[in-house]
Amino acid sequence: MNTTTAPRTRLLNLRVPENLAQRFSALATATDRSLSFYLLKALATQIDELESVYLSEQRLIEMRAGKAQPIPLSEIASEYANVEG
Repeated sequence: MNTTTAPRTRLLNLRVPENLAQRFSALATATDRSLSFYLLKALATQIDELESVYLSEQRLIEMRAGKAQPIPLSEIASEYANVEG
């Protein structure tokens, strides 16, 4: 008996340019995979970069406005000292 559960999902609706929609559809058709498979892969691939860029930018804005303080390098270094990578 398989007791593992699938991750919860949530329906998101978005509008995309027609040429992008056509490219995803063509890829899905050519590889016999679902459109959802490729859209999810694309989103999962880019979320780390988007978070890094936009959250860093937001933190900088907050620091310049005096709403946040910089994090000392020593604190960051000690937090990641035991991280293997």
